[in-house]
Amino acid sequence: MFELVLTMPRTGSTYYVEKQARDLEIQNHGELFHTNRKQHTERILKNTDFENSILKIFPSHIRHSTYDNLMEDLFAMNPTVTILLRKDFVECTKSFYVARHITEKTQRVMKGYNPLVKNLGEYVDPWHSSWETPLEVTMNQERMNKYAETRMEEIQTLATYKNKMDRLIFTEDFPQDLRYKRPIKWEPEPIIEDIDILDLFEQSSSN
Repeated sequence: MFELVLTMPRTGSTYYVEKQARDLEIQNHGELFHTNRKQHTERILKNTDFENSILKIFPSHIRHSTYDNLMEDLFAMNPTVTILLRKDFVECTKSFYVARHITEKTQRVMKGYNPLVKNLGEYVDPWHSSWETPLEVTMNQERMNKYAETRMEEIQTLATYKNKMDRLIFTEDFPQDLRYKRPIKWEPEPIIEDIDILDLFEQSSSN
């Protein structure tokens, strides 16, 4: 069995592929193809055993790949194709913004930090250091608009593979008690035009 999961960031995809791998006792390849190096992709395809495994692909993996036949080669392996979407477009976009904010914050904090010499810096894990204290996010509306536009493009990219899809699943079907629930304090509050994810997905062109 080979399950190919086509999805996008902030959908709970890590939870899904880990659960599938555990429940079905198959190998979790995660995100193998987050590379734009053609030769690297060729080596991965040649040397990876996809039998009894699950693999996750984001639209960015496809869009940035310099290996032209990535999806064709994967589909040639006759996988079970799952498309995973998050119905709540606003929350998906906000979550992506927060994730990028936290990543940038971590990178800033890590500058000057040497785990072998404690006094050269301090490492603070902004992902898990506190779930009670609100995370303060200074919001850039222009950046938020760009992220929303990118989310729409990702949904349209996933829709091009509808004819390969064996099943469509949603983040909202997962146990909600597993979600990150750290409070966010936005300054100012973001403005995001909501869209109907399913309508956009269904109306987008298919191969």
